[in-house]
This record gives sequence, C-alpha cells and structure tokens, in this order.
Amino acid sequence: MKSVWMAGALLALVVPASSQQFSEVSNTAMPQAAALSVENPPREAALERAALDMIHKDYASAAAVYKTLLKETPNDAVLWNRLGVALQQQDMFNEALKSYARAAKLDSKGGDAWNNMGTVYFQEKKWAKSVRTYKKAISLNPQNATFYSNMGLAYLNNQKVADAFAAFQHALELDPEVFEHRGRVGTIIQPHAATDYGRFYFLLAKSFASTNNADRCAYYLRKARDEGYSGIDGVKSDPAFSGVLNDATVRTILGLPELPGAPPKGQGIG
Repeated sequence: MKSVWMAGALLALVVPASSQQFSEVSNTAMPQAAALSVENPPREAALERAALDMIHKDYASAAAVYKTLLKETPNDAVLWNRLGVALQQQDMFNEALKSYARAAKLDSKGGDAWNNMGTVYFQEKKWAKSVRTYKKAISLNPQNATFYSNMGLAYLNNQKVADAFAAFQHALELDPEVFEHRGRVGTIIQPHAATDYGRFYFLLAKSFASTNNADRCAYYLRKARDEGYSGIDGVKSDPAFSGVLNDATVRTILGLPELPGAPPKGQGIG
C-alpha cells in the first residue's frame, strides 16, 4: 500500500488560473491563456502547472514538467529537489534519492534535499540511516524545526525513546506550531507512521507539557490513552508534566480529582 503523505508537504505554489497542461501551451491557445502567458513567463507558468499536478496527485505529470525544465537549467537545485518529491510520491525511491543527491550537491548549504532523503529512508524503514541523514540536514540548517520533528519520529521507531523526546522538545522550542504545519515548499514532513503510536502520542504530550502548553498536551495525552499506552499513570510523578497538572482537562484524563475552587472574593486563605 502506498504511504499517504500530507498534501501540504508537497509544493505549496500558486494555483494557475488555467488548468491547461504545460505540454499543451501553444501560440494557438485561446486569448485568455495567451494573456496568462504574457503575465507569467513560460517557466513560471510551467512551475505553477506542476504545483497544480502535485495538488491533484498527478505526480507523473509534475515529474515530466520538472524534467523538461531541467533540460534548460540542469544545475537548478530547487528543481532537482522538487523532481525528487514527485518521484517519491510514486514510490520511485531510487530515482528520488538520485534527484535529492543531485540537489544536495548543487546546493551544499541547503538542508531540504537531505531532509527529503531522510524521509525516503524512513519509508524504507531504515531508521538509523534516516536519523543520520536528518542530522546532516540539521547541520546545514539547525533552525529548521521540521528536521528535528522528523528525526524524532525516526529515533522513536528505532527504539531511541530519550533521543526522540529530545528531538521533539527541540522542534517545539524552534517552532511551537511545528506539529500543526503541513509543510513548506520543497520540504517533506515525515508522515506520522510510528511503530508504537501510544508512545509517540505520549512523547508529544510530554513535549508540549515541557512548554506548559496544556491544551496540546491534553490532546495528545488523550490519544495516547486511547491507543492503550500503559505509562499514563506515570504522568502524575513525571517532572516534565508538573506545569500542566493543574489543568482541568489534563486532570480528567489522568483521573485526578478536580481542584478546589478559588475562595470567595474578599475571603482570605486562613
């Protein structure tokens, strides 16, 4: 079964006004299409059409567009990276890796291609190799929260729980909304394909608790409980959760009694 990837993690480019395929653009097109080509140079129009193909999951068509453009600009690292994404969505892993490697060679300072290579190894369940590749991406761009969140999941699937928690924590420090994002241009967000979903959700709850985000902590704590995670009771004595134990929702999930209400106005605490 093909892996299902977050749609927004593909190529979030502007959707063109016309749905014509790139190969169909010609001088005999209708006036509206001609006007579009005047406003958008052919290359930009092609990129927009490829983005539309990706949104519609027509990955083969998008790949064909990128290959055509690469004949004109074979040293374009961005295009090689996007071609890799289109190939990866077709489970053409070897070809995708070659495209990412070419992108990484052409752009020695960018981490997106290395991150995307890591997601290929993840899909192939090569957890340790995936982690090493994410580390390379991080060395090039240590401020990218997505790289850390991806690495955390690879660590978790490789039974490196402490390392996974540290990676998730660092991801949240860089971007508190990292687990809510659907991605950005050229960067793939690792699908949440955990080998142990209960532990995965628990670690996310713990990561959010460490930032005192009670709402998100409660959300993932409930999911961990529903997955049958056996370590829920440990939350009560775990220092990482100390900042959220007064939250009503968290207490309900943990089966803790409600906290007494505040004293009436004007009445001191004696």
